[in-house]
Amino acid sequence: MVSRRAHNPKIAGSNPAPATTRLSSWVFMQNSHQSIPKPKNTIIFLVIGNREDYYYQACFSLLSFLLKHPDCQYLLITDHASYFNRFKSNQNIKIHSVDPETLKSWYGVHQYFFRSKIKTMQLAHEFFPSSNLILVDSDTVLVNSFQKHLDLLSESQSCVFHCSEGPMHKRRGKTSKLIWGHLQNKTYQNILVPDDYCLMNSGALGFPNKGIKDTLESVLAINDILLDEKMPGFTHEQIAFNIAALGKCSSLETCEKDLLHYWGNKPEWLDSIKGFLAKCHLSQTDPLDEIAKVIPTYVSKLPVVRQKKGFAKRIDRISKKIPFKREIFFK
Repeated sequence: MVSRRAHNPKIAGSNPAPATTRLSSWVFMQNSHQSIPKPKNTIIFLVIGNREDYYYQACFSLLSFLLKHPDCQYLLITDHASYFNRFKSNQNIKIHSVDPETLKSWYGVHQYFFRSKIKTMQLAHEFFPSSNLILVDSDTVLVNSFQKHLDLLSESQSCVFHCSEGPMHKRRGKTSKLIWGHLQNKTYQNILVPDDYCLMNSGALGFPNKGIKDTLESVLAINDILLDEKMPGFTHEQIAFNIAALGKCSSLETCEKDLLHYWGNKPEWLDSIKGFLAKCHLSQTDPLDEIAKVIPTYVSKLPVVRQKKGFAKRIDRISKKIPFKREIFFK
């Protein structure tokens, strides 16, 4: 799955041949009697893998965006398209299936899973060549309108990330220090990594349409160079997006006040999301009609990060290794 704890590089964390696919019939139309219109906005979800939790998260995140922005274009790229059947009737949602061979090619020679985020955005640009692109991790919830960020993409050359994780040279973790030692004073694709370089969280990645093909090619090239150089950690594509944005965009903006990213407390959020979707299914109610009622409750009661102390973590690891005293199965 794409989402991961990208805030902590210790635990990480969203090829040459592009995927062969039929381009969408949706075409950007321009009225000759009007001034050149703003680019459209395409919000993208990449949901791959066999864990059902990924699809619960993605459905809930998609619903939260549909609640605020029903007229945006949405693209779901997945290897389990049937999980999104309920969205098939929505004309603004395109569901695109990817096969294992395509995914393997996306991972590249190093078979780096998160390289698929870059390939996903390149494919999205093939489908919607006149659109701004916003790739969103599935462990997110849109709490407030995203409109000001969409306007920013259309009206300037700014990029949008989820949040800043702070200057790399001030991060104290061992892996962070190794990453900064690798990046410091280096140039990638003619872009110098500045001394005050800040790591931007990739829970959301928004890039303006202007020059996006060139930008994404730079992201892919930087990602592959970092892998070739064996840079420590598992945040290669995140850093590649960061560096490319520094060179290609006028500014790097954040959206953490509007988009909630529960990377540090997935178990509790998943329990609530599963309960919500199950209730909607059993009561035969439309979750889009109900989600507005539950989001404020979840936001107020569920932290986005719940970190246990080291001793508690050790107890958890030990308890998982203790066998059950007794197990009885039905015969």
